[in-house]
Amino acid sequence: MLRFVDRCGATLFRINEVASRCGRLPRFLAYNVVPFEPILSYGDLDRERLIDLCKLVTFDALTPTFDRPLTRREFCGTIEAEGFRIDHLYDPPLSPLYCTATRRG
Repeated sequence: MLRFVDRCGATLFRINEVASRCGRLPRFLAYNVVPFEPILSYGDLDRERLIDLCKLVTFDALTPTFDRPLTRREFCGTIEAEGFRIDHLYDPPLSPLYCTATRRG
């Protein structure tokens, strides 16, 4: 799975980019058919880092052996309890929840 995501990531990202500009139906089809997380922007990440983020999220989504999703409240509470301040939170309706954070103090 890791090799697939690594080798095909940039191409699958491009498919999602094109589909997102073509309207609702292509975007819906890409999201449900293309096995790659369609994160087209996230904070100030450049394209290369954005594709890397999509690869990580996709790999995690496709290999859920130990997957036990948290609620938004549980997730934020855990991050903050460990001494971090959440800088950017991504919580789409159909995708995994994740964030960038900075250690306090």
